[in-house]
Amino acid sequence: MTEREAADESAQSATDGELAARAAEVVERIEARDDRLVAIEDLHDGAGSIRAALETVGGVWAMSILTALRSGSMRYSEIKRCVAGVNDRMLAQTLQRFVRDGLVERRPVPGSASREEYALTDIGFEICSAISEFVYVVMKLAPRVAQARERHDAEQSGTDPN
Repeated sequence: MTEREAADESAQSATDGELAARAAEVVERIEARDDRLVAIEDLHDGAGSIRAALETVGGVWAMSILTALRSGSMRYSEIKRCVAGVNDRMLAQTLQRFVRDGLVERRPVPGSASREEYALTDIGFEICSAISEFVYVVMKLAPRVAQARERHDAEQSGTDPN
């Protein structure tokens, strides 16, 4: 077993508390740097936390649901209407995961005994802001990525991209 495989296995078996402690150490290290850029060892040391975070917010539905909730609290049916194409199972699972991870809170609708709504927490807003920035950068760079792909594919096939 390689050193990296051993680290990955260790990260997978770590508890949430252990992952949080490792993440806090990595964040301290990053914040101590002038450039605050993430280094490769940070990724390895925080692998379990990164994996857990990506499981929480990774995927189109997660990003779409968080973005929908950024505009304010919503009932389940409102989220479903807002996030076109999501099925009940995925929406319910994603919301449950968000509630468990502290990104979203589920609370009763004022004046109704049986209705509930979902709202972003402070953690959810912070993650949503980071996701929004990431999506913006990806969209901004999309034309350049498309050009790079065209050049690469043309070089591979021996044709002129222009």
